[in-house]
Amino acid sequence: MDTLAQLTTPATGVDPLITNWQAEHAALWGNVALLLRHRLHQNLLFSEAYLADVIDRYNRDNHRYLLSHMGPLGSPRQAWKEYRIGAMPGCKLIERIRHERLWISLHDINKADPAYRRLLDCIFEEIHALVPDLPKTFQRTCAVLISSPGAQVYYHFDISGQTLWQIQGTKKVLIYPATEPFLMQERLDMVSAFRESFHDEATQVYRPWMDEYATDFRGNGDYTLYPGEMVYWPLNAPHRIANDDELSISFTTDFSPARSRRISVLRRRTASCGASA
Repeated sequence: MDTLAQLTTPATGVDPLITNWQAEHAALWGNVALLLRHRLHQNLLFSEAYLADVIDRYNRDNHRYLLSHMGPLGSPRQAWKEYRIGAMPGCKLIERIRHERLWISLHDINKADPAYRRLLDCIFEEIHALVPDLPKTFQRTCAVLISSPGAQVYYHFDISGQTLWQIQGTKKVLIYPATEPFLMQERLDMVSAFRESFHDEATQVYRPWMDEYATDFRGNGDYTLYPGEMVYWPLNAPHRIANDDELSISFTTDFSPARSRRISVLRRRTASCGASA
């Protein structure tokens, strides 16, 4: 079956990728965290068989990926170890991820497979059609993350725009306000200027009480992201993620809005001037 046949946009007059869009979402986009429904989890691009083949191609063609072992539950980020795929077939690697504390991020998958490039284009065509006032987006890319039961992403923020689409399995996603004390301006400036690593709670101001202020989409304390759901949060909003007790497959997009692109350039120039003073 042609996987591209399932990719559509509003311009084609058939079903959109986001299935529960409401008029008010256009005003809310980029200002508050949104929980929306999608149909990517029905697409063959995200089947384990197709992804196993993609992993084989990543390994053969030297595409960029990150394969990590997380160590015991609750261990710090510094204890994680990175590995190469080596001679392991993609299907076997997925099985090992299912049963061990492993995860793989297939970076820039739109550059490795034209079907994902078309999907990325479809997503942004649809978003820009739904949010007409959205500034032009730059440096668009996407990735597939396959992770083990119990895998976690530490409290952190991103300097680029992010969307997270859940395909298989469930995970808890807690999104916090992009203001102090959840996000310290000094830390934001440092990361924006120097592009340093920040996926580690040891370098972030995180305390368990902050969870009380995480976005509660359903109003009942259920932070679960289910297959067929996606979240989009305001730029720089801190968040942390923990898988439930099954293999998780997620799809992410990464992009630079026009405003953040200008701010990032300005901050790097300012940091450079400061260093040369």
